[in-house]
Formats: sequence, C-alpha cells, structure tokens
Amino acid sequence: PVMSKVLVAVLLGHGVAGNQLTIKRAKPEAQVCNQPRGSPYKVKATAKCAHGYKGTAEVTFCSSTAEQGEPSFELAGCVPETCTTPQLPGYDFTEHDLTIPDFNVQAKCDIGYTGKATVGKCSSDMSPFFVSGCVPVQCSQPEDTTGYVLVESSLRIPDFEVSVSCDTDFYSEGALPLAKPCDSTGERYKLSGCQPKTCLKPVGTEAYVLHEHSLTKVDFNVDVFCAPKYTGNAETKVCEEHANAYTVSGCVPEVCTPAYGHAKRGYVVEEHSKERPSFHVTVTCAAGYQPCKGGPKASV
Repeated sequence: PVMSKVLVAVLLGHGVAGNQLTIKRAKPEAQVCNQPRGSPYKVKATAKCAHGYKGTAEVTFCSSTAEQGEPSFELAGCVPETCTTPQLPGYDFTEHDLTIPDFNVQAKCDIGYTGKATVGKCSSDMSPFFVSGCVPVQCSQPEDTTGYVLVESSLRIPDFEVSVSCDTDFYSEGALPLAKPCDSTGERYKLSGCQPKTCLKPVGTEAYVLHEHSLTKVDFNVDVFCAPKYTGNAETKVCEEHANAYTVSGCVPEVCTPAYGHAKRGYVVEEHSKERPSFHVTVTCAAGYQPCKGGPKASV
C-alpha cells in the first residue's frame, strides 16, 4: 500500500536556526542517499524561514555524515528579524539584543519622567519595539507666591518653563529670580531670588516714640507717638525706594507761655527758648529787689 507522512520541525541547532523544515515521504521512484536498505520510500525536503526570521531558506539534501536510515539536511538562508529603537521621550534603554527570537531590552523612566517602564518585542522586521509606562513629572505651583509675578508656560518636565519676575515692592539682588522644577509628580516647584524692599529708620526722631513692627514696604507697620514735651498728630510714611528711610511728621515742641503781671514783677527776664525740649530763660532781680535763697530762676 502507498504511505505518506509529513513531519514539521523548527531546527534550532548550529547552522539551522530560523529554518522550518518539512520532510515528505512518498512511494519511491529512485534511489536516494542514506536510505535504509530495502526501503520502499524516497525522501524529499523543503524549508521556509520560521517566525521571527527572514530570507530564503536553502536545503542541502543528504550530507555525507548522515547515519544510515536518518536523512540529514543542511539549512541556510534565514536570518533573525530585528526591532528598531522607538524615538519616544521619557525612556532610558539598555539594549542587549534587538533580534526578535532573542529580544532582550531593559528600560527605565528617564529623568523628568515617572512610572514603570514596560518593553515588548516588535511584531515585524525593522519596526520599533513596544514600550509604555512612563509619563512626564507634573509640578504644582507653590502655596505662597508673594513677591513674584509668574507666567507658567509648562509645569511638565522636561519641558518645564516658568518665567519669573519680582512683584511691586520686591527686588532681586545678585542672581535673577528663578523657578526650580520639582523632582516628582505632585510636588511644588520652588521660587527664589525676590526679597521685600525694606525701609530704614530715620535719624532725628527725638520728637517721636516709635514702635517698629515691620519695615518692609509690602507690610510696613510702625506705630508712632509724640515724645514727652512734644505735641501734635504723629504720622509715618513708608519709604519710596529700598533702603531709604521712612518719614515721620506731626509732632512739634510744646511752648511755655511767659509770666505776666504780678508774677513777673521784680524780675528781668530774657527768653532764649520757650519750647519745652530746649527751654532756656534767664532771670535776674530787678532794681530794688534782692535775690532770695537760691537766686532767681525760671522753670518750665
């Protein structure tokens, strides 16, 4: 009776990797090499490249080293298909092998990205391998932005872009104002470089009692009162520029009134200053009067 059998094998040994071999056995028509004595079959072989390989498979039938009864084939022509590296931002790749059969690539999220990188081999020759899992770090605005004027173009890293300038009543000294990106998603970026403009205490304030709570322009707070021997409505005014003195006004010296009539009789009075802080009045006895104990004097 006529017999037929089809055997399919993917041979992975030296010289045959990637070749898919089909062996057909049918009723013999002629003698073939290494065929068992008395066998009623002839052997023919065809091959094609296995999955993950490309090329044109070539079969050399019946090598001289084949054992009796076991047909031997030498296969060639197939090479591994290869993946390419995807051009995606946010990943750091370590590529050990880009061929599909032995694909071995490790990945992690690049600086400025977060997540868990996942890698998979490509589906066809010279196409990018698959990668996913990393997303840009997203910063948040600081809770306190006092003193800064911000223009937020992008809060995502690595495209972080925030322009910074100092607000009114603030100034930068040395380094320019700066926005520093955060390190991980949800964190707030940091601001630096702007300081509040500050007033100085004025000189010549003997007419005033001052209680300085804050000398910054943005929250200037100084309590002021007229000092003893002074009178008026005390006021303060914040400075115009950084490191200038604030101003005080409204207090004037109290002025004494001279003695009149009977109180002045018997005295010669010279009034140099009737203001209490600088009071200066000299007194001598008039003609026909003599000084009492301690001598004549004028007091406030």
